[in-house]
Amino acid sequence: MKPSVCLYFQIHQPIRFRPMSVFEVGSMPDYVDHGLNRMVMDRVAQRGYYPANDLLTRLIRRHGDDFRFALSFSGMFLEQAKATHPDLLKSFSRLVYHNHVELLSETWNHSLSSVWSPKEFQRQWIHHQEQMWSLFWKEPQVFRNTELIYSDEILQWVAGNGFAGIITGQLGEGGSGLFAGEVPISESGFTPRILARHQKLSDDIGFKFSDENWLYHPLTADKFADWVLESELPFVGIYLDYETFGEHLAASTGIWKFLEDLPQALIDRGIQMVTPSEAIDQIHPTEAPAVKEPRSWADEAQDLSAWMGNDMQLEAIGKVYALEQYVYASQDPEIWRLWGLFQQSDHFYYMATKTGSDAEVHAHFSHFKTPESAYIHFMNALSDFELRLGVEEVDPLPIPFMG
Repeated sequence: MKPSVCLYFQIHQPIRFRPMSVFEVGSMPDYVDHGLNRMVMDRVAQRGYYPANDLLTRLIRRHGDDFRFALSFSGMFLEQAKATHPDLLKSFSRLVYHNHVELLSETWNHSLSSVWSPKEFQRQWIHHQEQMWSLFWKEPQVFRNTELIYSDEILQWVAGNGFAGIITGQLGEGGSGLFAGEVPISESGFTPRILARHQKLSDDIGFKFSDENWLYHPLTADKFADWVLESELPFVGIYLDYETFGEHLAASTGIWKFLEDLPQALIDRGIQMVTPSEAIDQIHPTEAPAVKEPRSWADEAQDLSAWMGNDMQLEAIGKVYALEQYVYASQDPEIWRLWGLFQQSDHFYYMATKTGSDAEVHAHFSHFKTPESAYIHFMNALSDFELRLGVEEVDPLPIPFMG
């Protein structure tokens, strides 16, 4: 049996906070770095989003039913697009209109609420689902958690909310493919499917493509399609940031030609391209491995240490979720909005003190000079937010799992 390939692209831009002095605490300033966020959105839209949307639209017209893929939008991207780039949002709407494009559900604020707050996790998912219908007239059937965070407990949540499946990172050594858990969601006994990322093949595009010292450089679509065929897996999930195209990998690397040639290379080898829902309907799953503690797709460890691996990160995120009861009691839409911005996983990612290649990736995405400066400026903003709530300094919540 030849593999079926699922291409999935994540579209996210954080709403970045500006550096904030301790002397501003109590003045109720604007926490957001509007200039930086606008600059980044302008750049990525021109380099990546518009060209990628145009190319994928052409590929849909060229290949018809043979070309299919999935997209997932973070609420943080959508809020910025609506406010500053309405034409970009229209461009995505035209792309998503095609039946060949499936939308996924996720947390609105690109948050770690699935780990810290079941109540807030549920609220953000519902809001995201409502916005997918409002903006694109599509109702996602498959869930994609922030940073592909996954565990058996999260699978139970997926089942309880009626999703057909969940997108995940690679589940342990060699855990790439389509799996079935043991949590039925209906009397028929159907269980949600787990569509795990193929780490090597995905990273060959996302991280190695431009490395001239890589043994397989330059990577062509034909070479890549051969690797997919040689995997001998019934399902191959190629999950990438949409910003891979034109932003993370410049046009000079040849990434646009690779993407344009890939569908035909797969078709020539008899490899079917499927959306996540189609994979669930068509491919027989294998038994899912147990995942007791949360896993993610990030860093070498693929756990939660990218966001919760040091004391700075744990204090910051623990204090954010310690404010939940006060935010819910406020019933103030502006308080809700601001608290959502504090929950973005990116804030805690900037505070990571990793070493080696992990450290290089964290530093690349951070707009702060050091993890310590990211922590200090974030905590200043959070202290001001506490004063807005009329709350004395709260103690951070303890980490909600052992690990």
